[in-house]
Amino acid sequence: MDPFRIELSGLGTATYGDFLATSLKGGPLGAITRMMVASGICDMLPCVVYRGETKCFGPLPLSHFSDYTIVEGDKSARRVRYTPMPKELYTGSNRLPPPRGLLPIAR
Repeated sequence: MDPFRIELSGLGTATYGDFLATSLKGGPLGAITRMMVASGICDMLPCVVYRGETKCFGPLPLSHFSDYTIVEGDKSARRVRYTPMPKELYTGSNRLPPPRGLLPIAR
């Protein structure tokens, strides 16, 4: 199987097929790969990340991006393990709000 090709474009936008993630803080790669894994795609399958025709990352497993996030400090950014917000923090509804930075693609 060929690696998934994730495209970066603009400032903080990543796309793959019907998936679209935007993020101005921490980058969109973690968000889009978490969406892909949540939809049932195996996190061990390889992906390659491109900006235009320039290869940025890969091939690496989806989990390389989905399991981590970027934390920005005063002088640098570092990669840390991703921890989702606990469900107990959502109140007033049985439905969870969509994750931040994720937009549906209009057809």
